[in-house]
Amino acid sequence: MDALHPQRLGATTGAVAPPTNPTAAQPQPLHPEGAAGNPNATHLPHRDTPVAVIAEGVPAATTVEERQPEEVNQAARQSRNHEGAARMGGTQKLRDHQTAQRRLMQDYRQLQKNLAEGSSFGIMATPVDNNFFHWHAVISGPCDTPWEGGLFKLDMLFGDDYPFTPPMVRFRTKNIFHPNVYVDGNICMDTMKSNWQASLNIEALLISIQSLLCDPNPNSAANGAAARLLTENRSAYDEKIRSLAEESLNQTFSDMDDEEDDDGEGSEH
Repeated sequence: MDALHPQRLGATTGAVAPPTNPTAAQPQPLHPEGAAGNPNATHLPHRDTPVAVIAEGVPAATTVEERQPEEVNQAARQSRNHEGAARMGGTQKLRDHQTAQRRLMQDYRQLQKNLAEGSSFGIMATPVDNNFFHWHAVISGPCDTPWEGGLFKLDMLFGDDYPFTPPMVRFRTKNIFHPNVYVDGNICMDTMKSNWQASLNIEALLISIQSLLCDPNPNSAANGAAARLLTENRSAYDEKIRSLAEESLNQTFSDMDDEEDDDGEGSEH
């Protein structure tokens, strides 16, 4: 829009009125985005300009860019902390595993030495496929008891926290009938629970289980039927145990593995 011009108006009307104030400022044109050639032009905000920018006069991109470095640095610090914790946790687990394995190897050497010297009798244990965290063990029935003559097989599973926690031990021999042995072969014995001590080793644990066979505790029964028969009819209980001892001689670990593959593992207690 052109500014008002006296000569141009006069050419049209023939009468020219002089301006009352020749020095009065003329209204400046409105330019949506400013006029590059007119420094006095009034600028209007573009319709796409954020409200926050209009209010503060600070470009939005500047605010975002100023925040990004701190957020990125914080995320990087958190990531490094998590990675460091994971490495420390993994290192600790490896250290625990190695400590447990050294102790298990020590237990194995001690057991073999005692067996060779004859100071340990009626027990045998060895790692399965050189895995020191899984053992097969065999204990013979104590002499002068209904268990005499039997060979009773067990599984022993050790964790990375051994010897500070006991292994999981259960009979693999079928149909163990004992007040303190669950029907699935798991053993209920204080030595494997509250009375466990890190000073105990595999040999000591197997000797304790061997003693448990002929010294049951019916007051802490894991097998109610066995506890009742023991207390109500000891002769019938002893006869059942003698039969079980004889049957145990015909069972091998391979046979029991095949049967468990068909039937599934027993429950844990």
